Amino acid sequence: MVSLFEQYETETQKTEDYSDDVNLYRTNFLGASLNPVDNEDIFKSQKIQINIQEKKIDHFEQCSGQIAILFRPNVIRLLNSEQKTDETLEYPDVINKFFLDKSGKHLLVSTEKNELYYYSKFTKKIKSISKLKGNLITAVGWNRNSTDKTTDSIIVGTSKGLLYELIINSNNEGLLSVFGEFYCKQIYNLNSDHSIQSIEIISLRKENNYSGPSVENIYDVFVATSKRLYEFIGSDAKSFNTSSGSSASTLVSSLSTTPIFTSIFSYYETKTPSELANYHEMPGDLGYSQLQIRDNNKTRKKTLAWMAGAGVLIFELDPFGLAKFSAANFHNETMKRLISESNHVIINYPSGREDKHDEMGQNSPIGISLTEFHLAVFYRSQVKIMCLLNQEIVLNQKLDAKEIGGRIKGVWRDSVSSHIGCFTPRCIIKYVPIKESRKIWKIYLKKNEFELAKQFCRDNPGNLNIVLTKQAENLFDNKKYIESAVVYAQSQHSFEEICLKYLELGNFYALRTFLTHKLDTLDIEKEITQTTIVIAYIIEIFLNQLSDLIQERHFDAFDSLQKEFHKFLDYKKVKDCLKESKKAIYRIFANHGNTTDMVFFAEVMKDYPQIILHYIQEGNYRKALEALAKENDRETFYKYSPLFFEILPKEIVDVWIKNSDLKPAKLLPALASCSLNEDQCWDPYKPTLNRPKLSETVTVSAATLKRAVGEAMRYLEYCVNKLKSEEQAVHNNLLILYIRYHPEELLEYVRSRKDDKEIFFDELMIARLCTERSNKWLSEACVYLYTRMRWYEEAVDLALNVNVDLARDVANSVQMDFDDNIYSDELKKILWLRIARHVIEKENDVNKAMNFLQDLNETIAIEDVLPYFPEFVTIDQFKDAIRTSLATYTDKINSLKENIDQAANSAQLIRREIQSIRQKSCSVNTNDTCAKCKYRLMTRRFYVFPCRHKFHSDCLHKLSLPYLIPSKQKRIEEIQKLLHDIQTVPANTGLSGALSHFTKSKANQIQSYSNEEIWSLKSELDDLLANECPWCGEKILRSIDEPFIDPLDYESVFNKMENKIESSEKSEESQGSLGQEEVKNGSANSNNRPRYKPKKTKNHVNRTQNSELIDLTTLSYDDLLIEAERLQKHCFQLKNLLNKATQLNSRVAQSSDMNGVYVNKKKKKKSRDNREFDHSKFNRRHVLLKFAYLGWNYQGYILQEGIYNTVENLLFDALIRTKLIENRETSNYHRCGRTDKGVSAFSQVISIDFRSNCASGRGVTVNPNSTVTNEDINNEINFIKLLNGALPPDIRAICWAPVDNEYSSRFDCIERVYRYYFPKGDLDIDLMRDAGKRLCGEKDYRNFCKMDVSNGVVTFFRRIDGIKLIILDKEPSEYSTVELIVEGSSFLWHQIRCIVAVLFLVGQKKEEPSIIDKLLDIEQCPCKPQYSMSSESPLVLFDCQYENIDWVYNRIEIEKVIKHLQDQWLTPQIQATVVRRMIDSLHQTLDEKTINQQNISDKTVGSNHRTIVQPYSLLQGKSQSHDYIKFADRPKSLSLEHRVDHFVKKRRLDAEVYEKINEANNLAQSLNIYKPNNAQIESQNAENT
Repeated sequence: MVSLFEQYETETQKTEDYSDDVNLYRTNFLGASLNPVDNEDIFKSQKIQINIQEKKIDHFEQCSGQIAILFRPNVIRLLNSEQKTDETLEYPDVINKFFLDKSGKHLLVSTEKNELYYYSKFTKKIKSISKLKGNLITAVGWNRNSTDKTTDSIIVGTSKGLLYELIINSNNEGLLSVFGEFYCKQIYNLNSDHSIQSIEIISLRKENNYSGPSVENIYDVFVATSKRLYEFIGSDAKSFNTSSGSSASTLVSSLSTTPIFTSIFSYYETKTPSELANYHEMPGDLGYSQLQIRDNNKTRKKTLAWMAGAGVLIFELDPFGLAKFSAANFHNETMKRLISESNHVIINYPSGREDKHDEMGQNSPIGISLTEFHLAVFYRSQVKIMCLLNQEIVLNQKLDAKEIGGRIKGVWRDSVSSHIGCFTPRCIIKYVPIKESRKIWKIYLKKNEFELAKQFCRDNPGNLNIVLTKQAENLFDNKKYIESAVVYAQSQHSFEEICLKYLELGNFYALRTFLTHKLDTLDIEKEITQTTIVIAYIIEIFLNQLSDLIQERHFDAFDSLQKEFHKFLDYKKVKDCLKESKKAIYRIFANHGNTTDMVFFAEVMKDYPQIILHYIQEGNYRKALEALAKENDRETFYKYSPLFFEILPKEIVDVWIKNSDLKPAKLLPALASCSLNEDQCWDPYKPTLNRPKLSETVTVSAATLKRAVGEAMRYLEYCVNKLKSEEQAVHNNLLILYIRYHPEELLEYVRSRKDDKEIFFDELMIARLCTERSNKWLSEACVYLYTRMRWYEEAVDLALNVNVDLARDVANSVQMDFDDNIYSDELKKILWLRIARHVIEKENDVNKAMNFLQDLNETIAIEDVLPYFPEFVTIDQFKDAIRTSLATYTDKINSLKENIDQAANSAQLIRREIQSIRQKSCSVNTNDTCAKCKYRLMTRRFYVFPCRHKFHSDCLHKLSLPYLIPSKQKRIEEIQKLLHDIQTVPANTGLSGALSHFTKSKANQIQSYSNEEIWSLKSELDDLLANECPWCGEKILRSIDEPFIDPLDYESVFNKMENKIESSEKSEESQGSLGQEEVKNGSANSNNRPRYKPKKTKNHVNRTQNSELIDLTTLSYDDLLIEAERLQKHCFQLKNLLNKATQLNSRVAQSSDMNGVYVNKKKKKKSRDNREFDHSKFNRRHVLLKFAYLGWNYQGYILQEGIYNTVENLLFDALIRTKLIENRETSNYHRCGRTDKGVSAFSQVISIDFRSNCASGRGVTVNPNSTVTNEDINNEINFIKLLNGALPPDIRAICWAPVDNEYSSRFDCIERVYRYYFPKGDLDIDLMRDAGKRLCGEKDYRNFCKMDVSNGVVTFFRRIDGIKLIILDKEPSEYSTVELIVEGSSFLWHQIRCIVAVLFLVGQKKEEPSIIDKLLDIEQCPCKPQYSMSSESPLVLFDCQYENIDWVYNRIEIEKVIKHLQDQWLTPQIQATVVRRMIDSLHQTLDEKTINQQNISDKTVGSNHRTIVQPYSLLQGKSQSHDYIKFADRPKSLSLEHRVDHFVKKRRLDAEVYEKINEANNLAQSLNIYKPNNAQIESQNAENT
């Protein structure tokens, strides 16, 4: 086997580096650096030594990695470095020359017996081309459209000047089997004695992806002899002349490729070469020549080089320039010669004579090679490489024949890879360019071709700066100042020097151009100071030019320049930079006195306070008010509102109403002028009075006062009625204005407020103001206020002065306001007596008074009002009333007697029942057991209840204690402890021995208890414990509605159940992977033994099939175990159902106080009625709702069966309680993503239908029964406020957005972003970043997730757009927090946590970053290695992005959310700081040199050892082991195919799932992702088993 490509470098001679006179240090470019590569040679020689044994190389070619070597006389060796193949071909004749096509797949061999042989990599066979027999083939022009099976149309040339078109098809099923020959036809005869040396074919359209109007493909064919270069150009034939009967036509009709060049050369057929003008001839004759064509990938142009006697002709051909001509235009006089005297250059050969004693002809070149910018000329013992641009020699290398195995015999060039070289009889030499274009820019720079120079130094800022500087200087010297300013701005030349140039020149326009373009190059974030200075300088120049133009009265130029200035001020970069420097710019405007542009600048910067102040100073208040209406800062509104309300009350009120988010309480000072009296007002028409200043107390004229009052009332009524303001100051001010100016409105306002919830004003103050003014409406309003304050006597007294009927209404309202009937009856009687007295004394109407008595005979009687009648009233008018009163008293007396008799009878019955209970007894047998513990009852003290339940005393204590109040529980503990101490201290024992644990005083106190006192304590204990049966008493009946599981114990019970379920799932998976061998051999550890599972018997089968009860005593031991297991599962299911029903109850949700469950401690307000909320009266709006939550205390986001503590459950509970939705089923609900237990979210988004106050708008669905007429979205329901009032503190709604009804938060989300936070510790963040980059893209992530095959998830292709790791601290340390950002469209189950776990191992340097590639390679790693996931608590769903969404934010609610988050942040931050200070203190203690080493056992104390914080605790599972196991050595989980087969057999999945897997495999092939290897999967599964 050969030893391929054993390389070594030989450097014999270097040329001096050509440099220019550009001074690098003149540019002030700080980023310029010297690259050591710039001083090296452009070309380096590498010798490729091939094991050829004793043979000598006669010819060598390399194309597309395929190497062909000719060994005389008849052996060709084919090598492929990529496929590692080596073939030897032996021919029957002596080989003259061989030709290898550009793809390396086709080989033509010409022999000295004028035979031509063909060899293809496809057929691996040598074929003879009989039609060319007798012709010595000297050149071949290959077609680049060749494939594996065909060469397409090619041209071969002979030693006699003949040209043939040849098509070779190596498909055994095609041409060879039908005709047995190749297509071959002579297309031209040069009639020359010189043989054809070289042929090149250029396709001018197909090879360059040209898309022009013509459909023909244009070919340019170059044929070279030793003296001439011929050119043939034309288009391919649309039809081929295939006359019937000709063998050629039959052959062509069967070919898959149509001949091309026959039709092209048909134009030249009738003309001899001497008659044609399509050739170029050069003097001199070497006896041979060479053609080479090179493609320029950047310009898509082709460079042709022809080596002839006098030199090398270089011609650059533009395919796109030629392709614009049609086929007919290629044969006119102007296109006969594409190579003319004006578009080519001839390069003379550099002298190759190094030895005067060389043989004749040894100084002539033997070949050339063309690179992008250089031409290599090869001599027998010397190589010279020159630059094509300036003909300077960059390499002059003389080769020692002894070292290279002889003189140079030939030249080779790989047209695909552009590698060049030469070969000798014993070795092959390759010349490798090292940044070939690195010095080209200098050549173009010397020629002042700056654009070309810049193209070749884009990657080097220093060189680019040199070019830009010289270009700018050149333009400046040529007095092109504007153009030079633009180029200067792109360079890093000295800023001050450039500015001084233009200042000395006096060209401010050019200076401004330079500064403007320089501004575009500055980074506003990093160079804020420089940017601000440049902007200020530009503004100064603009203002100076504007000032000059206005002085010179050039108004048109002034307007044009001012527009340009305004456009500059409106530039985003200018506005962003001047946010903090506005005052300095204002001073510049002030110095120039340019107020117009200053106002425009303020408008651009949205600095409305400055605009307002400017217009106020000018007295233009309407303009100032327009500016105020655009201001977003509400403090500005509050500041200037008093002034505007004084001048323009109606206009300012309109602005207030449009800005509904203004706080009305802060606008009340502006309404202060409405509280003035007319004598305090000033008259604006009296010149003696001066207008008050803004800082003084604002007063208004009497004419303005009335208008201002109306506008003030209009705004306050808007706040009360539209905004539903509940601020007391707003209501008080409105009512004060009503009292002064519109008392009838006050009465209407007070009447409309019937509920206490609608009272937002100071009732006492308003009542006092009403009494100060004598007015009918005010008095009546005051009566209503007194009644509301329950001042009924004052209300009646005041009402009697207004209207008696009003007083009667007050008296009738007493019964409704008091629950105590006794108190209300007494008060009502007092009020009616006052009304009656008023009627009798004031109105002196006895008949009216008697009518009162008839209507109120149950409240007052005749005897109550008799004292108020006059002394001379006759008794006849009271006779009926007295008779009625006496009859009423008689009925009351009889009713009381009946009640007394019934009470006496009931007492007698109770006495008899008590006597019977005292005589009642029950018998207790010796075999009776305790109802709780089931042990014999008489083994210890017991209690027996009338219900026949029997309990031990301690069992009764445990059962009864939870139902007692805390005070009784405490008393029971005291009595039990006291009785225990009395029994412990005997009465006749001293204070020694066993009593040493008692104090003397305590022991004396215990011994002082008498038997009666002890018996009294026991009786009290019995009364507390045995008051009633704990199983059927009244207390247990009252607790029938309480849940089975105490809410305080719910979290622990749930965790136990969850752990049990997880353990059962793991055991099921492990059982699926157990093999028979392990079961047979067993295990030494008893914990690993499988549980005993009895076999099902016949009795058990009958039991499961028959639902009737059977006698358990008839079952065997195995049947009993099966029955017990079945009953246990059934009980577990029943408990889950009970838990679900109980925990969804609102009482549990409000009374639970466990960790992580929201506790609503607000007292329920008494509802006014029991009416249900009618959703049909409202419209619905489809919205996106964005909310955040801290998921550490929740069981995940998704609502789960039997689990209340989830975010989604609490969210829907709040939505239903706030009446935003009716139920979940009709809410059109979608969620963006789901998060697991402990995972938080900052931007969780749902789409849902909410109740709406709008009649139209985006997403609004109109309900036919709706009465809503509002169309302004600003008056929409405040969804955020409602939800945050009902949600727990760690779940907060942030904003909402209206969307179309079909919009889905899940399917219309374009990107999701997760963030994970962890301490840096000793992790290598750069390695983790490298590993993260490997995860990006669309890949199969089955080894980075938890496969959920049971739910039908069998495809694991996802796309990750980016993974970033950012250290948040400015000064990184081991305590710094690192933020991992993962961006993608969707994610798999536990994908993020699995990725973080693997990145942690890479950061710890336990795994290489390449482990990511191995895990993503499903063919290499079809089964997931077993590893622990990272913790869930640092994971946050941080963002969900959508298109064309306008989010609606509420500033007040956002501030509340920030306050909530600050409360959540405060305590943990303080705790973390405390712990951090403790750690630092301990580190400081370890670092002190004065520490006593002898008192500390740890030898590392006092050394430089420092404990570094580790993030290992974020990995779930066991603690970190000292012996780490690599992923390759870890046990593997089951493969996807094995899991699918398992669930298909269990019929949990359909067989159609295999089609999904096949589709995923096809996707893997299209994405170049390895397809799983079935054999490897089966072997891996067997190993796992």
